[in-house]
Amino acid sequence: MRLGELVGHTPSIRVLQASAAALDREVASLQIIESYDAIAAANESALLVLAPALSAEAASYRFDLGLGQAPDGVAGIALSGQADAPSATAMRSAQRRDLALVALAPGADVAAIAVHVRDVNVGGHREAVTRLENLCRIVDSHDPGAEDLSGLLAHLSAALDCDVTLEVEPRHLTAVPLDTGSGQPIFLTLHTGTTDVIARAALTYAGRAIEKALRREFEEANFPVRSRGDLLNEFLLSDASTSAEALARLRRSGFPVEGHHLGARVDLHNLAVSGHDAADNYRRQLRAARVLIDKVIAGEDSWTSAGTNASVLLIMSEHRHNRRHSEIFDERLRSGLARLEELEPSLEWTAGVGSVQGGAAGLRNTADEASSALRAAQAGGVTNQLHHFDRLGFARALIRWYEVDDVRATIDELLAPLAELGENKIGEAVRTLRTYLDSGQNVKLTAHRLHVHRNTVRYRMNRILDALEVDLADPDQRLLVELGTRAMRVS
Repeated sequence: MRLGELVGHTPSIRVLQASAAALDREVASLQIIESYDAIAAANESALLVLAPALSAEAASYRFDLGLGQAPDGVAGIALSGQADAPSATAMRSAQRRDLALVALAPGADVAAIAVHVRDVNVGGHREAVTRLENLCRIVDSHDPGAEDLSGLLAHLSAALDCDVTLEVEPRHLTAVPLDTGSGQPIFLTLHTGTTDVIARAALTYAGRAIEKALRREFEEANFPVRSRGDLLNEFLLSDASTSAEALARLRRSGFPVEGHHLGARVDLHNLAVSGHDAADNYRRQLRAARVLIDKVIAGEDSWTSAGTNASVLLIMSEHRHNRRHSEIFDERLRSGLARLEELEPSLEWTAGVGSVQGGAAGLRNTADEASSALRAAQAGGVTNQLHHFDRLGFARALIRWYEVDDVRATIDELLAPLAELGENKIGEAVRTLRTYLDSGQNVKLTAHRLHVHRNTVRYRMNRILDALEVDLADPDQRLLVELGTRAMRVS
């Protein structure tokens, strides 16, 4: 049994100092302590009853020293007989160690208390099991859906003789966290300081049933949006041979294909926690994405989400043109990201926003623009601020230029020889070449920007130019290489 239960059952025991956690400690037995030396060898989970002679010294330094010898696993210290009040030093020491100090009233029957502890721990199991079974039957007799949830909570409250409610924060000792799938945990809470293990077990049993019901309710409410998101993803990833069929399925889902669309793509970074396994980090990523999506969409049909947990695509669609489309979109997106930053203060995110586009082709375009703006933000190291495609300036023109098949093929063919330098050297070579051109072919400035020695720049550039077989003294060749490396960076 728990110390709190024993105190509640035994009027002759008075609490001198004990936290809620200390009262939650298990009492397996009572152990009479005749000398301070015996304290160090006390049994685990035993309530140490100091003999009257030792208890009479509770205000002395000897008691303070003896208290320090108590093993961490004991249930607590009980004074007996005509005990003095413990010194302030002893009280602080017990509080620091979260060790309960109680006092037995003069003449208290220690043997009867010990028998009661034994009966509860050994002989009282059948009664406890019967009580737990009755509480579980209350749960099983209700279908804890939304319409019957209040009835179940009322019956549990009556059976446990205290309020049982759903709370967004665990403000009480006994609270069971529920994962409803929404990314925002709630708690089934027992409004009492009780340490009753049976009540806690019943609360846990009820919590699992309620969690399933609330998760089912959440998934049913979000099924149209999620299903539409899957179809949207399918359409955006489809090629010429499958896009017509994918578009038809998207239309049948109720998605306003012919309307006006605005898209954003958000990448969430540094959510993985060192030391946690991959499954825990995946669930953390999933919860973060879910919080963002739920805050932005807020159950409105005009919004659709797609993508993966690490990269979320959000589309806002309107049947008619709305002059405030972009403004509303940005407000909602910023609100969702602000909420996520409250929950994850160290979170870094990158976001690209497209422009308002009409029809099926516009739907693809705004999603592509959002992806391009996202890549441009990543290339520029821009985090935790929205990056709009229509505000990219020259980078926007580069992206559009690089999207032309012939241009892309020409640039890829031009830079393909860099592969001869080795797979690990391609990125370094492109970065060195771009920085060298951006620096006006100044070796000293290039070395400074790359944080390397000038001889390293010379060595790299000789290898690069030998591989590419280009003459940077030729203005046309130099322009093509410079545009190509810049386009690759932002695209």
